[in-house]
Amino acid sequence: MIVQYHEDYGSRVGYYFTVNGTDVISIMRDDILQGRSQAYWKVDQHTLHFFDKATEANIGYPEE
Repeated sequence: MIVQYHEDYGSRVGYYFTVNGTDVISIMRDDILQGRSQAYWKVDQHTLHFFDKATEANIGYPEE
């Protein structure tokens, strides 16, 4: 996948990309990718959070 762009959130960085036609944002602690980098994404299911695109409301996360 190709990282479309990244956004600095201060202590974290958001990476924006598309997976199977769905927009995805990965928020990480380190700025390890630059611009339109190619990346591999390994999902940690225990740290996923889901948001409604229209309202930006949190709509779910894994149970503890």
